[in-house]
Amino acid sequence: YSIDGKRLLDGGECSCEIYEIREGTEFICAGAFDSKYSIFDRFGSKKRKVKKIILPSSLLYLAYYSICDNCEIESRSPYYSIIDKLLIDNRKKSIVKCLDKFANEVVIGEPIEEIGEKAFINCEVLREVVLPNTIKRICKNAFRNNGMLESINLTDSIEAIEEDAFFYCKSLHINKLPDNLVHIGNSAFSWCNMNGVIIPNSIKYIGNAPFPKNCTNLQSCSERFVIENSLLIDKLSKTIIQLID
Repeated sequence: YSIDGKRLLDGGECSCEIYEIREGTEFICAGAFDSKYSIFDRFGSKKRKVKKIILPSSLLYLAYYSICDNCEIESRSPYYSIIDKLLIDNRKKSIVKCLDKFANEVVIGEPIEEIGEKAFINCEVLREVVLPNTIKRICKNAFRNNGMLESINLTDSIEAIEEDAFFYCKSLHINKLPDNLVHIGNSAFSWCNMNGVIIPNSIKYIGNAPFPKNCTNLQSCSERFVIENSLLIDKLSKTIIQLID
């Protein structure tokens, strides 16, 4: 812990199965329980110890990488709750982390508005995600490296899909972009399968190479972002965003 007791810096040496974070702790620093949650047994093999972490009522903030994967979480903080093995920031109505890396299907309920940065990263057996109509933002790397993800309903309430949000989701088929989408980040859909997708008129920003190389029949309703001679072009900045074909 920090000298003032407000920050948990490193839980890597914790040797108990259930660890209750001290009351008065306000921040759990990035990586506190991430890569150091195991110790070596007498044979030199890693043996996991921490199976459950109890968050204190004083907690204000923790990052995705604050806690290790597939670890049970109990929260006494009014700012964080666990619903269906999803760690949720109640203030932002945001999913911080999927606590079950072996989930095949995830159904997210209202009033969630945001899928946080790296919330579902490396959920390698996840096949289907159902989003509520309240979702507004899918943050950076939210579903990165979900190689078996096949289905997600991108509701028209979504306004931003950020950088690498679906990077290397090689089984995912995207046939429609949200009607109210404003922002598409760099490489947002790299390695996905996209066919007949229409860029909506609402779009205001498109990052570098947002679509997969095999994207077919891409169309645009935007006056700013147009497709000419198999090139996606930003007419305002006069730049080529991506070779489509």
